[in-house]
Amino acid sequence: MSAQNTQIQTGDIKDLQKNHKFGWFMGSFVDEETPFHSKDFELKLGTHPKGEVRESTSPAGNTQETLCIIIEGAFKIVFHDDNREVIVDKPYQYFYFSPSAPHTTTALEESKLLTIRWPSL
Repeated sequence: MSAQNTQIQTGDIKDLQKNHKFGWFMGSFVDEETPFHSKDFELKLGTHPKGEVRESTSPAGNTQETLCIIIEGAFKIVFHDDNREVIVDKPYQYFYFSPSAPHTTTALEESKLLTIRWPSL
């Protein structure tokens, strides 16, 4: 690749997140003129205050798979289909779920998670 075609950017992820809901900064919904546009996957770096509870919001027929990696904090996930409870509380532990897996998440302490979804819708 020639130097003329090389694109280098630096910055703060928080600045990229300002234009998108829930902390997503990469995906098909990002301006095509940026290197953060992708039809293949979505990325989010989320900060969740202690005690925050979220119910899954995946619509029926959703095709996205999800991988969440904890950066710091502690997070509980309850998967409703089999009433399984998972706690991730060490950096780099993860949980994966298939499309439309009903679940509830609870931040047991202030937590940061990196979430990857594919494909980008």
